Amino acid sequence: MLNLKFFPYSPRKGQREFISFIQENLERCKSFLLDAPNGFGKTPCLLAALLPKVEEGEKIILWTVKTGMEINRPVEELKKIVSKTGEEFFGISYRGKKDMCLLIEERKLRGLTHEDANFVCAKYRNKCRYFNFSPSEIVDLTEKPLTYAEIYEACKQRKVCPYFAQRHLACYCNLLSLNYNYVFSKRMRWAIKTLVPFSECILVVDEAHNVERACQSLNSDKITLEGVRRALEEVKSYKLALSREALEFLEYLEETFSSFLPRVAKGEEILFSLKTLLENFFEDAFEVESLMTELKSYGNFVRTKRFEEGKRPASSLHKLGVFFLESLESLGEDENGSGVTFFLKKLSEKNLELERWDMRVAPHLEALWDEFYSCIFCSGSLKPFDAFSEVAGLRDSLSSSFPPPYSEENIAFFITRGVTTKGEELQDEMAREYLEFLRIFFENVEANSAVFSASFRIQEKLLENGLLRLAESCGKKVFLEREGMSGIEAQSLLEEFKSCSRREKNCLLIASSTGRFSEGVDFPGKELGAIFLVGIPFERLTLRTKVYISYFRFLYGKRGRKYAYVVPALRRASQTFGRALRNPQDKAILIAGDERFCRDEYLSLLPSWLTSWPVALDKHEFSGALKNAVEKLKL
Repeated sequence: MLNLKFFPYSPRKGQREFISFIQENLERCKSFLLDAPNGFGKTPCLLAALLPKVEEGEKIILWTVKTGMEINRPVEELKKIVSKTGEEFFGISYRGKKDMCLLIEERKLRGLTHEDANFVCAKYRNKCRYFNFSPSEIVDLTEKPLTYAEIYEACKQRKVCPYFAQRHLACYCNLLSLNYNYVFSKRMRWAIKTLVPFSECILVVDEAHNVERACQSLNSDKITLEGVRRALEEVKSYKLALSREALEFLEYLEETFSSFLPRVAKGEEILFSLKTLLENFFEDAFEVESLMTELKSYGNFVRTKRFEEGKRPASSLHKLGVFFLESLESLGEDENGSGVTFFLKKLSEKNLELERWDMRVAPHLEALWDEFYSCIFCSGSLKPFDAFSEVAGLRDSLSSSFPPPYSEENIAFFITRGVTTKGEELQDEMAREYLEFLRIFFENVEANSAVFSASFRIQEKLLENGLLRLAESCGKKVFLEREGMSGIEAQSLLEEFKSCSRREKNCLLIASSTGRFSEGVDFPGKELGAIFLVGIPFERLTLRTKVYISYFRFLYGKRGRKYAYVVPALRRASQTFGRALRNPQDKAILIAGDERFCRDEYLSLLPSWLTSWPVALDKHEFSGALKNAVEKLKL
């Protein structure tokens, strides 16, 4: 029976069905795959569906998100529910020591990693004036849901450690919202498992299409030639009494890496055998482990000294030790099916990088899902469900798709004929063909718009052929995302664009589907009325991409290429198109700028609400269709 007691709004299209689907099946189903588009209202719907189970006193909602910027959303929705119902639900958003340590703020340490912050805490907590406190000093904080910033400020006023205060508060939570890392990373998972038993948790994985890459990123790592040189410098600077074998290994590592500098082009990646590197120096794995533990131990000594000197407590010796220790477990496995590959990449004429790339997802996660009472995976681009289930290591899942909150009458979707980004490089002739389509787009659409390219490489080719000049000549005020922009620069650009687009028309965002603005950023209302996606955002067919496809073919046979290459690209396209649609009243013109979108194998992977009535147009038909769409949608 549908229970809407904890839904704080008037239900709109599809939301009753969404809540009912979970409530009716929660007792009998282990995993849910829910595909609901951008702007559906997934967060309040999920809370409303699950809180009746929490009210019974049995379960905790463990809510995971991709980035720290998103962790407050479920807590803010819980606040509205508490305000409406008067129920005493408690929840917090949870951050690591890097963001929750008063000692780090007091010392004015900048640029610390989470690992640095963990080291500082472990080393100095017994001397820290914020660490020892009584739970009675913070018990009143359990009276209402709190974001991590609110916890931080309350604890700062009381001179209480915010990090350990939140760990204490977590034990009282009905809702705990945190980053993927705390569930997907083997190294970090213990931090939460010691607070809440997973068997009593309903796990929510928000924007779950990110699970694959997030898991791989968390279990991969890098070292550099420059890092090896810094490690040798640490030995000299701190007069460390390393064993002769350890010192010789560092020198051997520097010599071996340096020998590749003249043999590899800048930016090029080559496969590297870490197993051969170690076998040429060590006699057995025990000797490797012993020496790497020595490097790690001396590295901790250096970290302590640096912190005492008021510097960031980092050590290259420690970094090397950790990298090799964590790499050892993959070296004895079958080369074709291990799922762990090592790449050597030249960064500059004097530096290169060795990366351990762990492509495994299902092997890392399939046993994890069984630890939870139930798991709910939700996204606007989760389909095809079978692909997601196999890659994520899920069994016996129940899946369902839900309609968008916006009417299909508010969307005009076109596919362009005669242009494609297919091939290793976008040729100048094809770039000019794209610019002709974009000229028609700029001349007919005054609404605030975005041109997303399938990659920064394609964007650069369009810019070389005059995209910026063309846009400005058509009266557009351009905001350009550049590759390698810092987070601060990107945030500033985003705020400028959104502010300008609220006040006036003809603002244009030029960005990439692989950049910062194609996912997790919404442009409701007049902020964005049209999107032109140049190409399908496939990964470039580099050596890395080919290795990835090969590994997936080893795992999934004929489906391997689809899972590794095609599905992720169409998910990126879906996410890109979703930026312009957030509210039921939003209207948008969406243009799939690549004739390959007409193929069933690609079109079927886009959201059904987008492709119900696809219209394919050549250059001569494009202008009239745009004029009609602008008039119909009143953009």
